[in-house]
Amino acid sequence: MKHGRHNQSNTAGIGRLADYIKGAAGKRATVKIGGKSFVLRPFRLLLALLAVLVVVWVIGFVLSFGTDMRNVNVEFESGSMYSAVPAGDMAAMYNNRGVKLIDSRGEVTEIISEALSQPLVEAEGDYMLLADLSGNHFAAGYKNGKQICRYNIDRDIISAKITSDGYAAVAADTDGYKGRVTVYNNRGSELYSWNSGSGYISDIAITDNGRYLAVAQLLTSNGAADTKIQIIDTRRGEVIATADRSGELAAEIKFVDSNKLTVVTDSCISAYDRKGNQLFDISLAGKRASLYSLDSDECIAVVTMDNRGNHVLEMYSYSGKFLGSYMAGSEIRAVAARDGFVIVVEQKGIVRVNLRGKQKAAVNVEHDIKSICCFDGGKRIIAIGSSQAETLRVN
Repeated sequence: MKHGRHNQSNTAGIGRLADYIKGAAGKRATVKIGGKSFVLRPFRLLLALLAVLVVVWVIGFVLSFGTDMRNVNVEFESGSMYSAVPAGDMAAMYNNRGVKLIDSRGEVTEIISEALSQPLVEAEGDYMLLADLSGNHFAAGYKNGKQICRYNIDRDIISAKITSDGYAAVAADTDGYKGRVTVYNNRGSELYSWNSGSGYISDIAITDNGRYLAVAQLLTSNGAADTKIQIIDTRRGEVIATADRSGELAAEIKFVDSNKLTVVTDSCISAYDRKGNQLFDISLAGKRASLYSLDSDECIAVVTMDNRGNHVLEMYSYSGKFLGSYMAGSEIRAVAARDGFVIVVEQKGIVRVNLRGKQKAAVNVEHDIKSICCFDGGKRIIAIGSSQAETLRVN
């Protein structure tokens, strides 16, 4: 009986609602405009407005699953191939004619014109460093695309880095030594310099506040090559720790924070604290590592090859923990990582995977892709080919 009373109450309520809608639909209102009378039905106008809002929502919902591809309006010339690196919430697209800052909609927001032979761009936060590694001794610092200083360098540049606080370090050739590293503040004034006497400089790293400097040196003896990492306190002006990597060649070194230095070599990924204590060591021996990315704060991404010739994307945390892997269906040609996602370019197109290696989305682009770069969020990228570029969403 109790259940029956509820059914009768619901039926009566529905009937009253139907009567109300029928009555409202029949109501009319007369409006006079310019001496003429118009008969309006407010309820029908409301329904029409709701229909328009639903259509707008559906279009937005569908577009959210699309690529929203937008062409980047830049000139492509033979022999002037573009590359790109993340630069804050922009992408720095550069070649031997300078740098163009591109926003996520594909708009060019800043243009830096500079004739370069072998351009290098490094960016952290709002700051960017542009240098030439091939003889013209050019290196300059920028903030939000505007030049703030030009570094005083009169020798060939080997490597250069800049921090999110605007401190910079530049390694260059020098007389009597195998290289010199100079540290600058965010106004371009020299703070400290260090000469390398025992090995050729292959890469450098610097902490955000400019205090700690790391230098990777290449040592050769009897045909063998080794790497030595020197960690230097620039305020005290002395080496405070060293780390040896026997039989390895350093590809890149990077401070994750003021007390953790990540080292990528041809056969391993490792990390050290400021005292030179090894924090972890990931062996890549036999995996034929070809590409890597340290752009993400959440993972180290490296492309390897298994014993069947398959390209495999492996992801590790900055504490050395294995997070996941993704086996590509073909050669991985480019990789970029940011904000919990990794983007790879393979034959079937552009693929986005999460840190566990699960494919989340794939997009096909009808041209070759030479370089990619992620915007904030890791889902929107800039894809650069031989003759065109576009920004797009990989949902």
